Amino acid sequence: MSGVQDDDPLAWEIAKELLQRTGRALESRDFPLMLSAFHLPYTHVTTEGVVVLNSEDDFRTLFANVRAHFEGLGMTHLDREVVSASFVSTYCIRTTNRSRIMKGETLLNEPYETMAEIVRRNHRWGIACSNYGVQNDKAHQDALLSVRFPDEKPFRLMN
Repeated sequence: MSGVQDDDPLAWEIAKELLQRTGRALESRDFPLMLSAFHLPYTHVTTEGVVVLNSEDDFRTLFANVRAHFEGLGMTHLDREVVSASFVSTYCIRTTNRSRIMKGETLLNEPYETMAEIVRRNHRWGIACSNYGVQNDKAHQDALLSVRFPDEKPFRLMN
């Protein structure tokens, strides 16, 4: 397989299943379900920094901090949808999804997009890297960046 195959139905199916699984895990506080959707090491990027999660303990800390942020907002559910999903290679899918944090029918934050790379490793698909487009929500950024390397400081491209 060479080049990117835009919006392949199988890529959409895999991306949608992982998005639904992570949504169920976040809403129900189910850490094992959440972890099952990822590969370690897992890297995620925000506009404020980069975090590499090497262990289940790192991932558990991140999960707890993001859940605490959502609970502090009063979140009742996540409204998320796959925007695009394409095979980059036989073993890699690049996808984008849009998320809305909701309390009943009330939108609690500005919708944001997340780009992710889903890879097939050890006979299963899992998220290996995500780039979160969270803006104008410092508390959400802080939760996402809560598992930094101890000596790492935020790196800003623009001041």
